[in-house]
Amino acid sequence: MQLCDDERVTIGQIATLVQSDPALTGRLLKQANNLAEGMMWPVVSAVEAVNRLGVQSVRLLALSFSLVDQYGRGECEHFNYALFWSHALLMAVAVKDLGEMLELGMADELFSCGLLSRVGCLALATAYPMEYSAILVRGLEPRNLLAEERKALDTDHIAMTDRLLKQWGLPEVLIEPLKFHEDPEAIIYAHGTRQWRLATLVHLSLRIANFVLHPSKDPAFQLSELHLLAGKLGLDESDFTECVDDLLQQWRMWGNSLNVQVNDVSSFAAMVESHTQWFKVLVAGEDARFAEVISDYLRDECKYETLTTDNSQDALSLALKFKPHAVLTFGSGQRMNSKGLCQALKSNTWSQHIFVMMLLENDDEHRVLAAFDAGGDDCLPQPVHLRCLQARLHTQARYVRISEAWERDHKRLRMAAEDLAQSNQRLLQSALTDPLTALSNRRAGLHTLAQTWSNASRYSAPFSVISIDIDHFKCINDLHGHMVGDDVLKLVSECLQKQARKEDTVCRWGGEEFLIICPNLELREGAYMAERIRQAIALNPYATDTQSIYITASLGIATWDNQIGSIEQLLGNVDQALYAAKRGGRNCVGVQAKQQVRVLKVA
Repeated sequence: MQLCDDERVTIGQIATLVQSDPALTGRLLKQANNLAEGMMWPVVSAVEAVNRLGVQSVRLLALSFSLVDQYGRGECEHFNYALFWSHALLMAVAVKDLGEMLELGMADELFSCGLLSRVGCLALATAYPMEYSAILVRGLEPRNLLAEERKALDTDHIAMTDRLLKQWGLPEVLIEPLKFHEDPEAIIYAHGTRQWRLATLVHLSLRIANFVLHPSKDPAFQLSELHLLAGKLGLDESDFTECVDDLLQQWRMWGNSLNVQVNDVSSFAAMVESHTQWFKVLVAGEDARFAEVISDYLRDECKYETLTTDNSQDALSLALKFKPHAVLTFGSGQRMNSKGLCQALKSNTWSQHIFVMMLLENDDEHRVLAAFDAGGDDCLPQPVHLRCLQARLHTQARYVRISEAWERDHKRLRMAAEDLAQSNQRLLQSALTDPLTALSNRRAGLHTLAQTWSNASRYSAPFSVISIDIDHFKCINDLHGHMVGDDVLKLVSECLQKQARKEDTVCRWGGEEFLIICPNLELREGAYMAERIRQAIALNPYATDTQSIYITASLGIATWDNQIGSIEQLLGNVDQALYAAKRGGRNCVGVQAKQQVRVLKVA
């Protein structure tokens, strides 16, 4: 890393250092050949690899590989180092592959971004092994974990990751989105921007790694969430499934290369198939042997998940736990009353959607009508032809899949609509906010001024407008630079917000000029307020490393009355008062009233 930071270093010197570590050489050759796929000649030397990858990529990859090698184990008892690196490696490959598909960055930068996205956890486990172990053993949810980290250690793994990646020189454009990868609801970027897509991509990669390495009790829901996130990024379901299958293969290959333990998982397409097309059937019949025959057939031939019972009461409790898509029921004895079971299922909100098929002793009209009157969805006569039963249930399974797909699409559309509404809100907020000071901008100020004018005209309620201009601001920029100038503007804006009343609106009017719109404030009280603001600014210097910069401001104030015909005239009066303050020596307040301007001298 030190060598790569030296501008005088040559590719040959970097390659010589790489060659001193055979493991690093092999890994860089592998990465270079992955990038050179399809070219006639493979990359076979360290010099070629460094040339192919570039100095910055070599630097990031060397950092990533050395961290994996050096911190494969540690002293934090409840920190699973092997699982951490397996999870991080899967995120790295996911961010790289999906990021390349979405054209969000260079492959090597994306790989390092994914691999190190949670390095703050490793840092806390290394720096505070005892304390962090005591936190981890509690098995906290992500948000609660962050809160406990801050409470016990005065920092958290998100802040540590940010600090380390900045120290190691990762591009800022990749570091910032990582702050939101655990909580996409907190993303501050406008929907669809590159930063928003990066943050969402890293969150999607986190969810993929969690799905593979931390399977939940409801994998179908996890898969649905993954497809929703992929859809938000514009990834088609089939393309996404194919890409995840490819990256799982790469994950296994990288695991072998880096000596990281990886799970032997089936293909993602197979996991999707098994969880999204699984169909549950409860067979409830008084003839236990016949029920088992049906259950075995549906399980072996149809690949459905089945459960059997010969008791109506048990059938209800099993339906609540098992949550079947369909119930097959037959019998009318004391233990099993299929008609009563059907009525009970259809009368409860949690089970009324379940498809109920009654197997009848014969198909005479009376029995069929009674079955449908009890709430049955379908019926078949006994003896049952199993292939006919399979066809009926297959139709219902297809309906369930269509319904689930519709639910996913509906949820996706709802989330897209919510995202669009939030984006519009953020864009509106951005259009009305000054980005440097976070105050209302001139456009928002004019809107507020128009509303205040309307209220004053209607109810004859006075209001005042105060203009504030920082004295000699150009000199501050020229002597100390624009960064200090920006800090001075922020300092003054904070001072104005503290001095303003709750109902006042503070705006950055332009450059070093601010405006405060003060409803229900007469001229006398407004002049006192302006003087208080002037004193607060003068008593609040900006401190640099070597000196303090004393700041003063000139202020002008005017108040609306029935003689003022327009907003422009009112602003003109305020400007006259401000100019009078500047002509009066600055660091004072000019007051405009009844076509006359006077200056409040500094005591």
